Amino acid sequence: MKENNLNTIWNDCTESWHGKTYLQPIIPIISDYLFTKKNYNSLLDFGCGYGKQSFIFNKYGYKVTGLDSSLERITKAKLEFPHINFLCYKFEDKLPFKDNSFDIIYSHSVLQYVDHPLFLKECNRILKKDGSIILIENLKNNPITRVGRVFLKLTNFKFQSYPWNHFTIKEFTNTKKQFDNSSFNVFYLLSPLAYFKPFKKKFSFFSKIDDHLLKVKCLRNFAWLSLFIGQKKTCDDSK
Repeated sequence: MKENNLNTIWNDCTESWHGKTYLQPIIPIISDYLFTKKNYNSLLDFGCGYGKQSFIFNKYGYKVTGLDSSLERITKAKLEFPHINFLCYKFEDKLPFKDNSFDIIYSHSVLQYVDHPLFLKECNRILKKDGSIILIENLKNNPITRVGRVFLKLTNFKFQSYPWNHFTIKEFTNTKKQFDNSSFNVFYLLSPLAYFKPFKKKFSFFSKIDDHLLKVKCLRNFAWLSLFIGQKKTCDDSK
């Protein structure tokens, strides 16, 4: 029996500074949502990396499959979490699963590397009836992160692959039409500055300012992080 403790498990298990700061307002929303889905059992962690978040969802009680394109990351994930099913696979237009395979598809900052319509179409195919998609994604138009991406590219930062396809708020608004009971939240405007060492201790300060700034509708277009949750569309047999 799952309890409403995903947030507690997350805080106990996460080691990254990003997870302990930027994701703090996001995980409780996911936790509350999943608490209402007591019949869910299986989860696909798309772009699982080293499997840290796969482990958190597994500890929460799900049968987790982790998928990533990096053989190095998958190899390390298998060594650290041998009880979880990890697969190395590079998504192009198909996911390597049968129809109706998962209750949940979860992905964190991965869709900036893939074609969105193709991926979302596949999600609807492999989700079980009433299954859910949960996406934490970086948005395209935050001015601070846009400058950061240009800087990293100019300095030849060693990307696994260059993040070329960030979501926009308009695109997520259209995505809501592809799922039932969907919700969309945005977070942070100035807070990405805390990634720069001189401002790291100012994260809480920036975060509080952002809470006020993002109440202004036009400024939401420049938010950085987003959370999208939606359920697989129910077929209307009457049509």
